[in-house]
Amino acid sequence: MAKKVAITSPEQGSPSVGLLATLAAIRQPLLDQLSSPVRWVETIRAIAARGADVVTEAGPGKVLAGLMKKIDRSLTEITVFDPASLESAMESINA
Repeated sequence: MAKKVAITSPEQGSPSVGLLATLAAIRQPLLDQLSSPVRWVETIRAIAARGADVVTEAGPGKVLAGLMKKIDRSLTEITVFDPASLESAMESINA
């Protein structure tokens, strides 16, 4: 169930760029994203700095994967948009 949140100002500050692993850790930063700029460049650089070499985009299109490639060409992107592409992604990752 969605939690109601009052937005008092269009500028709430910059959200963090760290990787979050639990629902409790994700909740507030996700709410912060509603009223803050997206920090996609910093996010992709943080992912690469942690040693990732493959990034998966889920959903139709490849917009985020295309932006990622402009930021860091060393990263490989895998786009998942249907059961067949999910199967292909899993094969690629497990190879």
